[in-house]
Amino acid sequence: MGSHLTSAETFTLDSLKAVEVVNLSVSCTATCLPFSSVPKETPARAGFSSKQTLFPITHQPLGSFGVVSTHSSTLDEEVSERMFSVFSSFYQAKEKFKKELKIEGFLYSDLTVLASDIPYFPPEEEEENLEDGIHLVVCVHGLDGNSADLRLVKTFIELGLPGGKLDFLMSEKNQMDTFADFDTMTDRLLDEIIQHIQLYNLSISRISFIGHSLGNIIIRSVLTRPRFRYYLNKLHTFLSLSGPHLGTLYNNSTLVSTGPVYAEMINNLLGPLVEAKDCTLIRHNVFHALPNTANTLIGRAAHIAVLDSELFLEKFFLVAGLNYFK
Repeated sequence: MGSHLTSAETFTLDSLKAVEVVNLSVSCTATCLPFSSVPKETPARAGFSSKQTLFPITHQPLGSFGVVSTHSSTLDEEVSERMFSVFSSFYQAKEKFKKELKIEGFLYSDLTVLASDIPYFPPEEEEENLEDGIHLVVCVHGLDGNSADLRLVKTFIELGLPGGKLDFLMSEKNQMDTFADFDTMTDRLLDEIIQHIQLYNLSISRISFIGHSLGNIIIRSVLTRPRFRYYLNKLHTFLSLSGPHLGTLYNNSTLVSTGPVYAEMINNLLGPLVEAKDCTLIRHNVFHALPNTANTLIGRAAHIAVLDSELFLEKFFLVAGLNYFK
């Protein structure tokens, strides 16, 4: 939603249940993994007890939690104790983090059920029956972007919903000139969508949009065009990633954030969505742990991290995002 805060707003146009605010914390650093990503001089030799049994080929310890015992009961007890210690430390650290951040909502680790339990590579099935139509997902890049910007978004949706009858249109008509006027870019995207449907003779049951940055404004413009009116009743989800709909909603400028005109604009945009009976509005606030660079200072790093971070994207779609495309 702006330069200082990377956010993902999701407009699901099926049914109005509630307006939710979800906060996700993503630490994209080398220490975010359970093991160090820094290569060591010799594998397994340093830091392991001489009592540990080494596998003859890889020279790695057989036990994930320390010394390998010949008695299974003793091993089970040690594993249980270490697991309890790990989870206890994690829980305490998480609660401390939430208090320091003073967030409203919940973290992804608070959820007991993920958005999908389907394995990434399920057994091969018979060819899908497309008689009932497909779900067309249109991905639109932002300023000075290109059709590959949302490739990871497409990948994780396809992996998480292998039987979803999804067809992706990675928009490219505006990538050669993203500084054109809105009317021109709107016409290009609308032509691209209609031509894609006609070229492949697609029977559309649902149509969703995923936009990044400026692409979200172009998407909103397309939705108002008379030529798109035929597909309005097929709208399913509008996933807006870092969309500059009103600039930054939560910003550091007291002058802007308390201004009556700014507040009126927010109400005019969100009011109809919240009140609509056939629409659910969900906002996700995302906090990235990024190195201190010039791009971080001006907000550009967080603005594009939403597309470049595999850690964030996989976590987001597994926790919640896949639900919006089912």
